[in-house]
Amino acid sequence: MDKLNLPFIKFKEDWLIQLVPPFGGADVRFIAKKGNNEVSVYFDSKNRLGFMDAPYWEAYPLQGDAETARFFKDEIEGLIDFIEDSLNKDNK
Repeated sequence: MDKLNLPFIKFKEDWLIQLVPPFGGADVRFIAKKGNNEVSVYFDSKNRLGFMDAPYWEAYPLQGDAETARFFKDEIEGLIDFIEDSLNKDNK
């Protein structure tokens, strides 16, 4: 398997992270959880699952009607901000 050279990610202190085996063409998957909210994230290095023209992350909340968001490989700050906003929505 080729090395993906993924950037390091500093997760927020109050998140739980569950690694999930990749499927459907994703290279890496994880779920971030805080309270009752969860966000599923995958990395697609070869554009097998989406419509980006370069390696990207896709994140989508697992509750409600929230939108999916995509970020290029090195846009970690945007990815973390999206996850944080999604995890904090109506979370008690």
